[in-house]
Amino acid sequence: DKLSFELMLNGQDIFVDPGTYTYTPYPEERNRFRSTAYHNTITFDNCEQSKTSDHLFSLPDRVKIINTELIKKDDKLVFQGEIQYADITHKRTITLDKESGDCQITDSFSCSRPVKGRLIFHLSPNITSDDNGILTIKEMREQIASIEVKGYNLQSGKYDYSPEYGEKTATEYLFADVSMMKEGAQLPQTCMCSGH
Repeated sequence: DKLSFELMLNGQDIFVDPGTYTYTPYPEERNRFRSTAYHNTITFDNCEQSKTSDHLFSLPDRVKIINTELIKKDDKLVFQGEIQYADITHKRTITLDKESGDCQITDSFSCSRPVKGRLIFHLSPNITSDDNGILTIKEMREQIASIEVKGYNLQSGKYDYSPEYGEKTATEYLFADVSMMKEGAQLPQTCMCSGH
């Protein structure tokens, strides 16, 4: 879950952690819910940040944290983090504009080999999206935010959300597949999330 995040606007969960669901009864489900792809970050060639195993209460950490920093300014709050694993360096900057409430996420990554990545956003079960990136509260049919991933198509799929132990429900997630990079290249990617 390194560089993953959650987002709440006006008391409403928007992007969430999918939860735990189970521990020992279903090992495959346990590992799925604690996988990199079940967090709001980027997966690279399906590489796990931490290798899952049959040891359901152990998760050997192979991520090297290069930098984490929180910068407070008068008008902005900025988080910067950089990690390295599986020969991939991933840097994420999250900037919150205090006045407008807009949030900008900028990812850059590099690797000595070509890789493909998937940028993932797990929506709260109370939120739905449309083809234009408008996020709506289901029950109220009220627009609460919009999201845009510059340079890539934002698509939607289904994932299992666990509100509490032993329960799961299918809900929506958003993702963008990023292009294969040339060896050693860096590919910046920006996501904008605006409240309504």
